[in-house]
Amino acid sequence: MRELVSVSIPEEHELEGVDCMTDALSFLQKNRPDVILTDLSLPDVSGMETLHTLSPRAKGIPIIVLSGYDDEKTSIDALRAGAQDYLVKGEVSSHLLRHAVRYSMERKRLDEALETERNLVDSLLENIPDRVFFKDQNSRYLRINRAMAAVIGVEDPFDSIGQSDHEFFSTEHADAARSDEESVMESGQPLIGRVEREVLAGGEDCWVLTTKLPLTNAAGETVGTFGISRDITQFKETEEELEKALEKNRQLAEDLKQLAHLAANEINLCLPANSKNKQTERLRLASERLHQIAHLERQTEHREKIDLPELIAEAEIRLKDSGNSHQILFRPEQFPEIVGNRELISHLIVEIIRHFKKDTQCTVTANELPDAWEITVAEHDAFDGDTTFVRSEALGTEPPISGTDANILSLALCRKIIGLHGGVFSVAKTSPGSAAFRFTLTN
Repeated sequence: MRELVSVSIPEEHELEGVDCMTDALSFLQKNRPDVILTDLSLPDVSGMETLHTLSPRAKGIPIIVLSGYDDEKTSIDALRAGAQDYLVKGEVSSHLLRHAVRYSMERKRLDEALETERNLVDSLLENIPDRVFFKDQNSRYLRINRAMAAVIGVEDPFDSIGQSDHEFFSTEHADAARSDEESVMESGQPLIGRVEREVLAGGEDCWVLTTKLPLTNAAGETVGTFGISRDITQFKETEEELEKALEKNRQLAEDLKQLAHLAANEINLCLPANSKNKQTERLRLASERLHQIAHLERQTEHREKIDLPELIAEAEIRLKDSGNSHQILFRPEQFPEIVGNRELISHLIVEIIRHFKKDTQCTVTANELPDAWEITVAEHDAFDGDTTFVRSEALGTEPPISGTDANILSLALCRKIIGLHGGVFSVAKTSPGSAAFRFTLTN
């Protein structure tokens, strides 16, 4: 037998032999062979006890039994006890033994790789907080993880094997899940990120984000589905609360628009006909601004490129009837085009020019930012390089402009127009009797 083994082992290996289990265990304490060949009958141990003693101390090492017993039950028991192969001495040739040695080492390597993969999957399934499930073609569970078991109320995940959603969830939810899984299996296409309300048989419910994919075998045939669900109940509740708050704000904004519209109409009714005094003109402007504020949101959809010098010239013409006349200088002379709603920007320019003293010289400058133009409109003596601009944040917080007839409604209208364009509107802290404004618009 020793001679047969010597000529049968692969060339790159050496043979080491011992006479009993005691010596074998002593050898294994200091060495790690590539493969172990052993008889079941040794001087100090025999039968399956040989493998029961050897296997725990030879983890990862393939064991081949060379026995004189040509018995099917014995060979099966040996394989169950940890042997990689079972050969009968009288029927073993050198070629068969060499083949068995090579294959046992390769099988052991593959078994170890498979065991590593299995441990990785098991670690993932045991510890991931999301619910993972595998189902057959009839949507019956093949395996679930511990998180899924906790949801459906089974102590051991393996207790779910062979059961379907109908045992754990409401009929409506189970039917919908079955329909989704049939669709995934028929189409071969995954269902990704489905938000659904999950209702247990007892009535408890939650919101989950579910992904389901086709489960295939080695031949590429679809044999079921697998998937993962994440509990998003807290996010869904937060989303619903946010939507309620947004709806409340939308309703409040609509109410304010209606209030502005009604206030403007009430002011118009109180104005004396054909009156030209200053007080009447201010009330008329207030009414006009309230109407504009009430209808601003409806005018923001259409955007186009705007020639600002041309728009300012048009605003000057509109204001001549009220006695406003200004000399406008543009720096640079070739002014850049800006993007916005023409009608709203026209309203903005009119409101800004109304703040300037009559017959004054005004300067319009443009400063290019990474994704916008910063436009400054000012009376020629309004500010210098160190002037601070105060950002207009909210209705009622508009900074005052000394020496002008500016009012809260006018500045609020300017701020709102620029805000609807995604920009910022600011007013300069200037010397008394002067005014300067700055705003940003997309380039």
